[in-house]
Parts: sequence; structure tokens; C-alpha cells
Amino acid sequence: MKIKSGDIYLIPSALHDEIAVEWLVIRPNVDDNNLLLIAPVTDFFLCGSWDIELPKNESDYAAEIAVAGRLGRDFEPAQRYVRCGATNWIHADLLESKHKTGSISETALLEVRKLLHNVVHGIAIKNVKEVDCDPDYEEHIKCLLSIIE
Repeated sequence: MKIKSGDIYLIPSALHDEIAVEWLVIRPNVDDNNLLLIAPVTDFFLCGSWDIELPKNESDYAAEIAVAGRLGRDFEPAQRYVRCGATNWIHADLLESKHKTGSISETALLEVRKLLHNVVHGIAIKNVKEVDCDPDYEEHIKCLLSIIE
């Protein structure tokens, strides 16, 4: 299986009862292609300083849209965010093709990489203190960090 940067996966060993979380492959390690930098992708409604809002792509929700249509309902895809402050390195063995849920555009992946680059190099990033200090947001990020430890 060819794992590509920008692919999104579920990791069964990293499932959580309270959070729907997927994992974005940001890039392989330069010294070991079997190590991948990943970041959680969630639909938690707050977007902090270290988060990237992904564009809604209805093609990712084709099955849900079809079911809703048959039931006479509208389906609005959830807004999703890459939580760049909760990245980690994992072994590629943890990702299986049957758990791939989609991918993001090259443009969105470049935004994620740019944010991480700016943080590492001390370049100013957007400052959303009211979100970063929100107790619900802090709890969400804390939970994400505990999942990937």
C-alpha cells in the first residue's frame, strides 16, 4: 500500500469514545520513510491558533448525502479541522488501506505544512487566544494528545 502525504486514515488502536478523530499524514520522516508525521482531524467546532480549517468537500460525504436524500433530508458535511498542535510520529504499519477515509488537497496540505514551519521557526501565526484558552477547546486538545501518546 502506498501511503501519501495528504491521506486521511482512521487508526483503530487510536479510537476514542468521545471524539470522532481521523489522522492526516503530513509527511514521511527524512531519515526513515516508515515514520510518518500525523495530525488529528476533528469536527470539534472551535478553531484555535494551531488549527487549519479544511474546505468542505462533499465528495468525501457521497454516501451520507445519498442516504439523506433517500430519507428526504438535507445533509450538511461537518466542518473539519487539522489540529496541528497535536502532531506525532507513527510507524506506517499502523495505517491500513481499508481504514483510509479520504485525502485533502495539495493546497490544504501546504497550509498545514506552512503553519508547522512557522511554528518551528518562530514566525508569527494567527492568534486566537479566546479559543486557545476556552476550557472546552483545552479539554479537546488534551484528549487528542492522550490518544496519540
